[in-house]
Amino acid sequence: VLLQMFGPNYGLAASHIEKLMSERDDFLEASKAQSLRISALEASHKELNEHYDALCDERDALIEQTTAQSVLIEQLSAISTEKDHLIVKLRSALRVMWGVQLELQQKAADIQSLSSEGSNLLESLDEMLDAAAPPSKENEVHESKQPQFSADIEAELLNASQ
Repeated sequence: VLLQMFGPNYGLAASHIEKLMSERDDFLEASKAQSLRISALEASHKELNEHYDALCDERDALIEQTTAQSVLIEQLSAISTEKDHLIVKLRSALRVMWGVQLELQQKAADIQSLSSEGSNLLESLDEMLDAAAPPSKENEVHESKQPQFSADIEAELLNASQ
């Protein structure tokens, strides 16, 4: 009995060892759980990095595309401006040509008027000369040709004015 009292108590040591072993097993399980969690976080981190890299590549591609579109818009804007200037020049040229055509029509009308007046004057002179001169065979031939000649000139002047 004395030995039991003063001797080593292996039962207490055994329960303490069991308790330490239980704590060790809990620690090992917690370590394994943390290891799994760390592995899962590393895998998630790797996925996020890959996703981030893909997004960066997509962003870079979009930046290049946007830059190309910006350059294209600037080129199209320059072309549009050139076309606007060309349209203004063409409108100006058309207005000048229209003015010239109106002037030419007016001059043609003036020439036709002068031609008609000249023709009338020539006819009047011819009539005066015919009235003053005695009728002869030569004058009759001249009279038959004269109206035809005057009509031809008037037709040519009318066509030229149009």
